[in-house]
Order: sequence, then structure tokens, then C-alpha cells
Amino acid sequence: MQVIALSVFVQLLTSWGRLGSMTTTTSTPAAGKRANNTASSAAGPATSPATGTSDQASNQDSLDVTGQSGRPFSSSDQPSGSVDGVEPRWLSEEDQRTWMALGSVLLRLPGALDAQLQRDAGISHFEYVVMAALSESPERTLRMSILAVMAESGLPRLSQVVTRLEKRGWVKRSPDPTDGRSTLATLTEDGWDKVVASAPGHVEEVRRLVFDPLTKAQLRQLNEISRRVITVIDPDDRCLR
Repeated sequence: MQVIALSVFVQLLTSWGRLGSMTTTTSTPAAGKRANNTASSAAGPATSPATGTSDQASNQDSLDVTGQSGRPFSSSDQPSGSVDGVEPRWLSEEDQRTWMALGSVLLRLPGALDAQLQRDAGISHFEYVVMAALSESPERTLRMSILAVMAESGLPRLSQVVTRLEKRGWVKRSPDPTDGRSTLATLTEDGWDKVVASAPGHVEEVRRLVFDPLTKAQLRQLNEISRRVITVIDPDDRCLR
């Protein structure tokens, strides 16, 4: 079903989120904040839900590779200095436009996907990512540590989310019989039904926001570009399998 394809899309967005956090901390001295890993979707089903306008504004600042005047660095106003004797490779004006366009996608697409799921399904994007990841796993079960990696999350945050899902009867936790130090998370039948019910609206929003505006040729280019970027970020990313 479409849930699996959407989960791959989520991994794409979370990888883009990693790119944002990696690049914004090294591009210029002005980029001192890290972009949050908000995105999407092992599915298209993340990364994580939008955390509010204040966080988004902070992320936008971190992606704004500009000087004190707020303008992109030009050859005349780039800050002087080098790192370990190597002059920084400042972005050209064309590079800057490309980066800012991608930055807007990194920041706004996850929030748009989250808004649709909150409105139509009553769950966050991150909750959908967690349940979709479990839905694809053997016996719909994963160790919490593995689920955290798949959802691009720390264990404390994942534990809080799984607790909420447990209260709604969609996930249950149990000791790992093969390793007493580990905990298993399992998607219940009600949880499976929730993923199945939520997926159509999520798929339609992914199509509306990403696929419908592009031609078939542009989608092929997007696929190739995304895979090249992901290969640099993580050659073992499951999107490449």
C-alpha cells in the first residue's frame, strides 16, 4: 500500500533536514543556529512535526546566509578570515538563491504536512512517522532504539510520543525477550487501522504540494538530485536501497 512509499518520502525529508542543520552551522559566521530536523516523511510518512512559528522563525534565521545588513554576502562584503588556513567557499548570488529556495522547502513542507495530518487525522506528522515505520516492520514491531533512528529522533522524545500513542491504544511497549535491556514497540490493530485511515489524506497532500506542481521530467530530476544529496549525507540511507 501507499504507506511504504510515503515512509520513503519521510526519510527523504528528514535527510534534507540533516543537510540543513549541517550546512547552516558551517556556511558563515552568521549562521550560528541549527535548523531543526522537522520533516517528513518515512513517508513522506521526519521527520517531526512543526513546532510553532517561533521555531520556524529561528530556523529561517539559521538558513539566511547573509551579512549584518541582511543581504547575501557579495565579493565586497564577505567577512574576512579563514578556517585552518582555508578560505571559506562563500555562496554566489545564484547559489544563494538556490539554497534559500531549498531552505524554504526544508522549513515549510514538514509544517504543511503536519498541518494536514493534525486537521484531518488528529495526529502529528511525527506520530504518523512512528506508526508508519512500525507498520512496515516484521510483526509491526521494532526496538525503541531502532525506531528512534528511523524516526530521526532521540529516545526521550520518542518515548514521550509513544506514551501518547499507547494511551490512545495505537502502540504498546513490551520487554524484548531476547535482550532484557531493550524495549519493543508494537503497532496494535487499532494503530494499523489509524495509519490506513490517515494515509489517503497524507498521500493527497504530498501529491498536491510536491508532485502536482512538477512535470514528469522535473520529478525525475528531483529524484536524481535528492539521491545525490542523500548519498553525501548518508550513503547507507534506506532511500537508496
